[in-house]
Amino acid sequence: MAESSAEMQKQLLTYADAITAFATAQFVAYTFLLTHGDCFTLNIITAVWWAAPLGGLANAVYVWLVWRCYHAATQGLAPLDFPVWKIQQVRYITLAVDLILTVAIPFGIRLVCDPSAILH
Repeated sequence: MAESSAEMQKQLLTYADAITAFATAQFVAYTFLLTHGDCFTLNIITAVWWAAPLGGLANAVYVWLVWRCYHAATQGLAPLDFPVWKIQQVRYITLAVDLILTVAIPFGIRLVCDPSAILH
């Protein structure tokens, strides 16, 4: 049974890594599209009050999923050693940066650019 629990713990922590990697890849693609300056950018900054909160909500769900994976992996088992907790902190920091910038970048572009000048 202990071997099965250890394997489940590894699997859940791997899921947490995969969720963090997906969230970061999605953020990079979103930023690339947003800074490209075409119709996507115009649509996002003209509807920034919808786009930014939805992006923030999506990233908040990623944080929650990673937290649930970590919580389930450590529930009822021996405490994880210090390096594993440090890795979890890196996951949280990465997701927090993704969340903050996903919300901040559209507002920043809107402040700097006139939406009507994007397609010209």
